[in-house]
Amino acid sequence: MALDSSESNTSSSSTVIDTYYWVQNREVPTDLPTHWPASVTPSQALGYLLARHVPAARLPEGLTLVREAAGWLPPIGIQSADLGMHRATVRSWMYAARDHARLLGPPPGLAELLAVLGDGVLRTAARAQTALEAAGADELANPRILADFASWCDADVAFEVLPPALRRTVKAEFVVPDAATLTRARRIVTTVIRRYGLSTVNTVLSRLAEEGIQIDAGNDAQALRDLLGTGGYSAWLWPRRDISTPLTTAMTRLGALGIRIPVQQIPVAVARSSQKRWPRIPGEWPPPVDAIRAWVNAREDWRLTGNDEVEPIRPLPEMHPHDRLILDILAGSQMHWTDLHQALKDAGLTSPTAGAAIYKSPLLRRHGRNGYFLVGEQDPARPVGRPTTDDESPVRSVRSERDALQRKDSGGFVSTERQADT
Repeated sequence: MALDSSESNTSSSSTVIDTYYWVQNREVPTDLPTHWPASVTPSQALGYLLARHVPAARLPEGLTLVREAAGWLPPIGIQSADLGMHRATVRSWMYAARDHARLLGPPPGLAELLAVLGDGVLRTAARAQTALEAAGADELANPRILADFASWCDADVAFEVLPPALRRTVKAEFVVPDAATLTRARRIVTTVIRRYGLSTVNTVLSRLAEEGIQIDAGNDAQALRDLLGTGGYSAWLWPRRDISTPLTTAMTRLGALGIRIPVQQIPVAVARSSQKRWPRIPGEWPPPVDAIRAWVNAREDWRLTGNDEVEPIRPLPEMHPHDRLILDILAGSQMHWTDLHQALKDAGLTSPTAGAAIYKSPLLRRHGRNGYFLVGEQDPARPVGRPTTDDESPVRSVRSERDALQRKDSGGFVSTERQADT
């Protein structure tokens, strides 16, 4: 029997009101299944859940739209308007699936997948996905999808996917036990690399292991640096921001000279700039030449020349007052500690300040008991009777070399002999 017009309108209005009320309050109809199908895997359970709440007439495009609405897929070409639907309709399907998942609870095998990432290890998203794929997670190998689906099912999730994404459209970067653990790990790493200015990856990972923090970044060095919040290159890590370290302090004061300095002379200059005389650690302190080269190559205010020298890029930093006095006093000569100390006192420094200036200036080099001379200059101590070869340049003072560099054209430079402190 056909309904009359008024009865039809009333029925239609009632359906709209009931649908609106259900969408707004997200009440789960009582006729929905309350148990997962037998022998269903977690990934199959997710597909079953979504298909259960997308009308058959909207399949399979509707499933893609629901995944996009949940933030599990990037924006795609198919729009809900193309299928004659409003976006709110697609979201209502997603809300219905979510509320139904809460009624069903965690499907079989979901707890095992959550345990893969719930072991307390800090991972990059790529390594987390690799671990889940090895466990047969299929679609749930995406850690953000796994976390979202588990929360729909009211399951306990012992990890966080960072950065947090309120709209679920931000790409996952890290999978960690919690944000506080990642902050703690980064604080430990910062403490380690600030001591010298840089450190090796192995040293940092060993220090984290001592604190009970495990890292899994695979063989992706850049992903590891992103996870730890550092800069670096190859096997070396250093602070991402310009903060005060023995390395940055030494290089800033050396940069004020405006001259090319042999790389082999930098490690000792860095060690002299440290507020504390740390014990020698082979391969780490003083920083090896390879580490200096890596650090310089990553900088915009320094460059590495073809003669294995470092050269500052203008504009130059302001010279330290004590370095200016030392530069004026030595001026290409060599002085014993007592004479240099007295000269600094004559220039107006107190005796303790003059001693500290000699002790911590990266501009000074020393050859045994023969006294101090300036960085960038040839070691004045030579064996008696040693012949001078054609490839050895004459000794030049730092001041004269700086003046020559200011006047030189792009190709004119007389290199100095590169000999490390003994």
